[in-house]
Amino acid sequence: KIGGDIHVLVAGQGAQAVAEAASKIAGVAKVLLADDAAYAHPLPENVAPLVVNLAKGYGHVLAAASKAVVRTVTTLIGSADFTVAMALPA
Repeated sequence: KIGGDIHVLVAGQGAQAVAEAASKIAGVAKVLLADDAAYAHPLPENVAPLVVNLAKGYGHVLAAASKAVVRTVTTLIGSADFTVAMALPA
């Protein structure tokens, strides 16, 4: 377990409803919404810089994103460390 507050980033176009749904998830303390046409498709060159900028100050970043986005994030922060979780226990 990681512990502490859970903050969720929702990036997309027209993503307000998704952000509202995320805010209702048990344990979520804060939802960050990046609603822009640039995030309509989760391209690494658009999403990764956003994640890197927002990740400053966080100890852990968990992502429901493509491997390409995660690899680009780790490259931009200068780390090769990332783990892909295929399933999480209920």
